[in-house]
Amino acid sequence: MSVNMAVVDPPEETTTSLVTRNRIVCFVNDELSAAALRKGLDGSNLVIRRGTIRHATRMLETDTDLYALVTDISGLDDPFTELERLASVCPPDVKVALIGENREITFYRELMEIGLTEYLPTPITRDMVLDQLRPKLLGDAAPAQSDRDRGGHVVSICGAQGGAGATSIAINLALQLAETTKAKVALLDLHLQNGETAVMLGVRPGPGLRIALENPMRADTLFLERTAIEVNDRVCLISGDEDLDAKLDITEAGVRHVLGLLRQRFNYVVVDVPVPFPASIYPVIKMSRHVLVLLEAR
Repeated sequence: MSVNMAVVDPPEETTTSLVTRNRIVCFVNDELSAAALRKGLDGSNLVIRRGTIRHATRMLETDTDLYALVTDISGLDDPFTELERLASVCPPDVKVALIGENREITFYRELMEIGLTEYLPTPITRDMVLDQLRPKLLGDAAPAQSDRDRGGHVVSICGAQGGAGATSIAINLALQLAETTKAKVALLDLHLQNGETAVMLGVRPGPGLRIALENPMRADTLFLERTAIEVNDRVCLISGDEDLDAKLDITEAGVRHVLGLLRQRFNYVVVDVPVPFPASIYPVIKMSRHVLVLLEAR
């Protein structure tokens, strides 16, 4: 399907600043939806274009400087496949809302479970946008649980026993994800003692990871700049190199905080989980989209 990408009559004040960070970009296929969004989101830095989620994905391949995205999934046989493609290029901190034809509550719940900000069934009206969408994008109301937990996908890899090859799999998965999706990937090695990821990649980690895992209050916004080691232009390694006799005091709060920081900056977080599995690292499994367990070395 080929759809003209021309702008659908946006207000004059929204056409003068298409590259500022706080803009909301909408891709819709009908004038009624465009009018409802224009009136319901009045006063925001709004850009409305003709198109669907596929056009939104193409835009994000070259332009990710936006605050929120509203896009149409009407007429798609498999919207979740299109959402996966969108997620591979969309920054984790961009709010994403959808409009579509499906009115089933189970469909709505599935969308909320994967971290969407909101979903509105068509035909949408100005009041629907004002009451349901505007508060999620611009209002002062407390964010929903799905919004607090949204961010990059976490993939955990561990071996059922030592020597199963989990570290090699984690490294290659991170590199392959970055290559195939063109997304930003964090490789988090939780083997703080005797870890092999940094050695295999030929780099030397610092003490920042241990500090953050033990005391999350000390892991501020500069944590990644001090701790992350650039493997290439899309992959960063976060690891530690503590003495074998060091007594670590990793906390669940520290693990959650570190993952939260990484999910804000990266589309994917690949975690090399140590064996045996410390109880304090349980949040990693809970926050993972996928968990890969290797039973034996190959």
